[in-house]
Amino acid sequence: MRAELNQIDSYVLGGPVVEIQDFDPAVDFHQFEQASVLPLRPRYASLRLPAEDVASIRSLESQGFRFAEFQLQLRHRMKLRPEVKGYPYRFEVVTEEAGLDPVLELAADIFAHDRITTDPMLGPELSGRRYQAYVRKSFADPQEHVFVMRSLESEEVVSFATIRRTGPDEARLLIGGVSNEFKASGLGVIHDYVGLATYFDMGIRDIHTSVSAINLPIMNLEVGHLGFKVVRSWLVMHKHYEIIGPDQVHP
Repeated sequence: MRAELNQIDSYVLGGPVVEIQDFDPAVDFHQFEQASVLPLRPRYASLRLPAEDVASIRSLESQGFRFAEFQLQLRHRMKLRPEVKGYPYRFEVVTEEAGLDPVLELAADIFAHDRITTDPMLGPELSGRRYQAYVRKSFADPQEHVFVMRSLESEEVVSFATIRRTGPDEARLLIGGVSNEFKASGLGVIHDYVGLATYFDMGIRDIHTSVSAINLPIMNLEVGHLGFKVVRSWLVMHKHYEIIGPDQVHP
């Protein structure tokens, strides 16, 4: 079990954000927190547990952690390239920094179901800034890509997606979505089909992603229509800390 600073979240939230990795129920969490978390002077800490590990969840609740998000881990193995000839849109990789502008504009306010947006102590403004930071990170990271989907007729950017290559034929879908203008219009289905066809052309066959279980439109789309399978369920827990002095943090 280890505590790691998330540099992007720390910058956006204005204080150290700690991610607790490889949670071990056999370790005395109070001692771990005192020795490894509090010295980082966190504003916020989070960790992810298997949803079925109720004993560990209860134990962390006694340490001040609270429910933040229920996630489902999804996987899709593509055997055939989706047929997208009839869709008047194209996916393209953003290769110039100026091309990020419409993506950043979308990332600022299209997300509504993530644990930052729904947290009363954080909220949608911070969430938007956080997603913008992760878009910039994907643009700079050689293992990640930022895509936009454009209308063939108007050249307007109507959606975006970011992915990380995780193997020769594997990738993880990170973040993405369609413009608020086109939500509930069916464009999300087109976005995913055109995206999957693009990834197939890149040699990607095995796709992983995680989604918030309250994001019912995405759940219905990816599981109900696109063939994604649920492979794991997770509970994300978090804890807010109060800095009470130059050398003290109140858990």
